[in-house]
Amino acid sequence: MLEAGCEPDEVACGTMLCAYARWGRHKAMMSFFSAVQERGITPSTAVFNFMLSSLQKRSLHENVISIWKQMTEKGVELNHFTFTVVICSLVKEGHAEVAFKTLNQMKSLKFIPEEATYSILISLISKSGNYDDAFRLYEDMRSQGIIPSNFTCASLLTMYYRKEDYPKALALFEEMERYGIKIDEVIYGLLIRIYGKLGLYEDAQKTFEDVKKLGVISNEKTYTTMAQVHLNFGNIEDALNIMDEMKSKNISFSNFCYGILLRCYIMKEDLASAEAVFQALSKMQIPECGFCKDMLNLYMRLGLTEKAKDFIFQIRKIQVEFDEELLKTVMKVFCIEGMVRDAVQLIREFSASKTFEDSVFTQTFSVAIHGNDRFSATDIASKPLDQPGAMAFELALILYIADGNTMKAEETLNLLLKTANGLSVASQLIRKFTKEGDISKAEDLYKLLMKLGRKPEDVASASLINFYGKQKNLKEALNVFASVANSSSTGSLIYNSIIDSYNRCDKQEEAYTFYREEMKKGHVLGPVAISMLVNGLSNCGRYTEAEAIIHNSLRANLELDTVAYNTFIKAMLQAECR
Repeated sequence: MLEAGCEPDEVACGTMLCAYARWGRHKAMMSFFSAVQERGITPSTAVFNFMLSSLQKRSLHENVISIWKQMTEKGVELNHFTFTVVICSLVKEGHAEVAFKTLNQMKSLKFIPEEATYSILISLISKSGNYDDAFRLYEDMRSQGIIPSNFTCASLLTMYYRKEDYPKALALFEEMERYGIKIDEVIYGLLIRIYGKLGLYEDAQKTFEDVKKLGVISNEKTYTTMAQVHLNFGNIEDALNIMDEMKSKNISFSNFCYGILLRCYIMKEDLASAEAVFQALSKMQIPECGFCKDMLNLYMRLGLTEKAKDFIFQIRKIQVEFDEELLKTVMKVFCIEGMVRDAVQLIREFSASKTFEDSVFTQTFSVAIHGNDRFSATDIASKPLDQPGAMAFELALILYIADGNTMKAEETLNLLLKTANGLSVASQLIRKFTKEGDISKAEDLYKLLMKLGRKPEDVASASLINFYGKQKNLKEALNVFASVANSSSTGSLIYNSIIDSYNRCDKQEEAYTFYREEMKKGHVLGPVAISMLVNGLSNCGRYTEAEAIIHNSLRANLELDTVAYNTFIKAMLQAECR
């Protein structure tokens, strides 16, 4: 045509553009399109749409957007098909804001978007966490009478699951069944998770069995979902049975699947199996911090500190990237074992790391072991310690007490006490030591507090008194009581623990004498201690003393609880029947 001097018109150019598009020769098409534009020819909407469709099928979304912009610039009429293709490409290229503006333009021209258009936009905004907008878009789609696809429903169910809006998730599932929307494996997996979160264990099991009967399980995700539900409900054997079933079907294990298997063996305290699974994980990739932390906790729970130390060496050797939780766990091992050099070296290394530059734990631990060499006392005392900060000081104290370095322990404790809640942190640590049966550390820390002139909180003193009472060591229990109970401010916890110690040591008469002495001093024991004392005296046949305490309490209008009144009634009845 050109050689003959015949200028091609819009139809001829459009035919050529469509031919290039049909053949998939997109570079040639784009070059020809540029030549057509230079000649001032504007193809029809149908030709543009043909080009857009061909480009999108090959995922050439940038070209789609480029041609669409030229269409709008030249005033080419956009129809329903144009908007559908363009919105999809805008989403694929991450132009969310433009995609929604284009949707609004489409609707303003009275075009009703297709389900696929709504679906891709709902998926986009639900992934970004804009749950309200996603739900409004879904409501808009439903108002148009459009029935959602299973892909749209899966996006919404995932959104509801993340938002923990389980009632809406179950309502949507019922709607799917009502409209006959095909439920695939992904949706069944989400439903099992939701039932698990709601505590509907039997429903989760039934759904899993239904999926198996339907034969739609194609990969490990549904199996691992059900295994995790079993595990969360403490049914370890059922979770392991799921894993065995996967093996029998030759379904390959993912990293996540091995993680569930590891958790099973750790909960069972099956060390050999846990170690084997961890080794399998390590061959796949560098293990996650959570798996390393769980293994370390298992070693420590089983009292295998040497294995724990060897394990730390191994994960350091394979260059596991520590997160803060794993660092805390490793530091706990070092501190319990009194490994000062290793602890100081590790915290120095991670304090210099960019990953931990804002870590309260590493910063506070550095403060605890270096003191004012790095931070002033004013900086430390400026605000109360949060949980990571409190843990850092606790571990530093454990480290020096385990190492037998009383001077460093005292320096660390002195620095801790300058914080707003330092005494509380130290007192809780004494209670923790006592609860774990590590009485020597509890005693050392208690003595350090007293040496520094700080009276431990009642929870610490009471825990020690209770421990000695259980050991029938009344002398030590009384020593602790004497060290803190020298005023009218003595708390009920202290009195409860000392009376309990008297009872455990079968020293009810001495307990009664103690009660009378405290009454003379104007001290009030409290309803729990009174109840324990009356009960102890009645049980050993000392009804006269029990009655005296009852009458004294009633005359003094002591505020009593239901347990105390029941104890009084029981004691009076026993006295009448003697």
